[in-house]
Amino acid sequence: MIGGYDYIFTVDCFTDGLIQDLSLQFFRATWPAGMVETDSTADPLPISNPSAPGEVLGSNDLYFYSSAEAAQLWTELGAVEANHNTMVYLIIDPSIGQVTAVVSEPTDAMLTLLNKLQAYVKAGYAKARQSVFANPTSV
Repeated sequence: MIGGYDYIFTVDCFTDGLIQDLSLQFFRATWPAGMVETDSTADPLPISNPSAPGEVLGSNDLYFYSSAEAAQLWTELGAVEANHNTMVYLIIDPSIGQVTAVVSEPTDAMLTLLNKLQAYVKAGYAKARQSVFANPTSV
């Protein structure tokens, strides 16, 4: 566990894999040189890796690193000052639609990132819901 600060938000409608996919999309745009790791990956994958979505969709524990160097330092050193706010650990509880983002410290920059993640995920759910209601045979 990295310790630190928990940022929790909920999503009204929970669809398997959607939160993971939306999170990956968000971090691809935010940290394009970043890495992602799940409980099933042996090593972190580049966020841009085409196989990343397949790895991410099946996991409720996701680690997003700001860079390959950050991923390596987290693996080697753990929660030390050098790794401060270079990783976001997402814990997804699909049974209640809850997402917990664990970070080192709630700095202004990190809170801005987490607020944007929450807004992106909620907007993605709203869009997905509209699509299903507009075309119910697509389900």
